[in-house]
Amino acid sequence: MYRFVFALALGIGLVGSADALAKKPDAAAADGGAAPAADADKYAIPEMKPTKIPDVDSFFQQAKDPITSVVNARKMVDAAHARITTAIGLGEDATIADALQNLNNKAGAKLSIAMNTGKMPTLSAKDAVPPDVQHMIDETNGAFADMNTALDQLNNVVPQLTDLATKAQELPGKVPDQAKAASLSMTDSLAATKNTGTNVKTLGSAKDEAQKLLDSLNQTAKDAVTAIPQ
Repeated sequence: MYRFVFALALGIGLVGSADALAKKPDAAAADGGAAPAADADKYAIPEMKPTKIPDVDSFFQQAKDPITSVVNARKMVDAAHARITTAIGLGEDATIADALQNLNNKAGAKLSIAMNTGKMPTLSAKDAVPPDVQHMIDETNGAFADMNTALDQLNNVVPQLTDLATKAQELPGKVPDQAKAASLSMTDSLAATKNTGTNVKTLGSAKDEAQKLLDSLNQTAKDAVTAIPQ
């Protein structure tokens, strides 16, 4: 099973939790076997396990695109975070709040911030600033634009995943009868029951973490005002 683990708000930072998107070590690795490759994809898309029950498999396939959007939004947010902190000269582990405060200091109180309802803010210089500071402002605005794209994706998929996760709760109890109707063998029926439970948990996890990522982006927009006093 895959779980998404997304960082919350600025105090924790929006980078660093991406490693949790990688696959967990399998049983063999836990018992001393070969561990997963060090370069395993941190943003692997969780796949729904097959049940061999057409209606059930069709239902879970509806979650493929929304879950993919959540992972892509996570990747976009992480890249935007790194873009901001790098441009401002801080390490990737720095929070956006720290980066913006640092930028405000470099701008010598010439930095202005415009809030956009439901979106990330836009920065500008009240007066002329050195080229390097203007570059930091431009890079931050570019990163915020990418975060806006992630916000749009999440605002679309959170309701979809919430609806699917709610409906999925009824599936485990129906699988035995559906497996029988599909003439599955005893082995396949047991596998269908197990995989349905796993898929339900994966879907619920995706829904929860999509909401957390959405909340963290909204909080980032609010905290930017604190970082750059008006």
